[in-house]
Amino acid sequence: MRAWAETRDIAFGLRAYYVDNELWPDGDLVKICATLRGDNPRLSVYVGKVPRDATGVFVDPWGTPYRIDLKQPDGPRIHSCGPNLHDDAGTAGSDDITSWR
Repeated sequence: MRAWAETRDIAFGLRAYYVDNELWPDGDLVKICATLRGDNPRLSVYVGKVPRDATGVFVDPWGTPYRIDLKQPDGPRIHSCGPNLHDDAGTAGSDDITSWR
């Protein structure tokens, strides 16, 4: 499934950014996505092929922005609202697609 692979691509890109910079990208979702696409001091592209909307935010196959949570102690969590377009925060049993399940 494309959304499943994209959540993991974004999470991997965030971890790679952290390894290179010893911190998570900051700012709102638009800024974080831009940072991962190469708008950073090293001009490194950490996420390349995930589709984006007009503002540059990564979007899932249903056109909904991916959720990015950098506050978890075990690393970044990325999730898609899934086909029903309803954000269930990645809870078990929902149709959300997550980077951690």
